[in-house]
Amino acid sequence: MSVTMTSPSVRENRSRQFVLSRSGRLLKSTPTTNGIVVRQLAPTVTRDQLLAHFVSSLAQAVVGEDVRLTFSLARAATELVDALLIDDGPTPQVSPGPEGGIAVEWLVNGSSLTLHIVSESDIRLWADSAAGEEIFDFELNANWKSNDESIRTARAFLKHLRGSIGNRVVLSSLAR
Repeated sequence: MSVTMTSPSVRENRSRQFVLSRSGRLLKSTPTTNGIVVRQLAPTVTRDQLLAHFVSSLAQAVVGEDVRLTFSLARAATELVDALLIDDGPTPQVSPGPEGGIAVEWLVNGSSLTLHIVSESDIRLWADSAAGEEIFDFELNANWKSNDESIRTARAFLKHLRGSIGNRVVLSSLAR
């Protein structure tokens, strides 16, 4: 939901339109000869910056002795995380998985989205509320697609979490 306001400009003899998001984020307006073209200001943290952070974290992850970070495991994790990331979304955290593989977690105010990848064909994606209630739990295989219900549901959950982010640790990989 957004709020649109029009403000007359006496000097230019035309209106400027300002759009505010529900969170109060200003959407910039640009007058043109054909009317007003509204553009959103650049996100604070882009999905590309979050992906760069993830890849950097993946490369630095300390993996247990029983787990070997193979190219196929790293590729599967990167492709899945890339499909899930959103602009201004929570920052993914990487760690060794509880049963081997790689765990990626997005945690905001006690609510979490967790991606556990043991292999390309053994993937689990689940979310828990801050109260510890399961929101959803999906098992994926190597044939997942970015428009699958599981991915769409997880992205919607990340969008929900995005509204609760109060502070973000500034990481060197997120610097502009």
